[in-house]
Amino acid sequence: KKLKDIGDQTVLKPFFTEFFVKHPTIGAVRWTQYAPYFNDGDPCVFSVNEPEVARIGADLAENESWGGCWSSDKKDERPKAAEDVQVFFNTLGDDLMEKLFGDGSQITVTRELEIESEEYCHD
Repeated sequence: KKLKDIGDQTVLKPFFTEFFVKHPTIGAVRWTQYAPYFNDGDPCVFSVNEPEVARIGADLAENESWGGCWSSDKKDERPKAAEDVQVFFNTLGDDLMEKLFGDGSQITVTRELEIESEEYCHD
């Protein structure tokens, strides 16, 4: 818990403060992280998955509200925002992210800098 609190304050919140200024239409970011149960014979290695982003005012409980790098709509800011978050995650590395939030987690960061981590079951 202490490591998570330090990580929130010194790593995540400064990044997301700047991120939400840079992306004024984005209301939240969400990602999952886990080691898969099965990897077709390859080692099951922990990783942070591609982030998803939601626009301001989107219903965060609705899957249709979330998008990532796959949108082809030129006016949709979500692909660029998701890319910026992915670059940040790549600099942090999977080891630190696992220490901050654990294996089998879904993390959501809102524009208000509320960071919610909940258990994530991946099948």
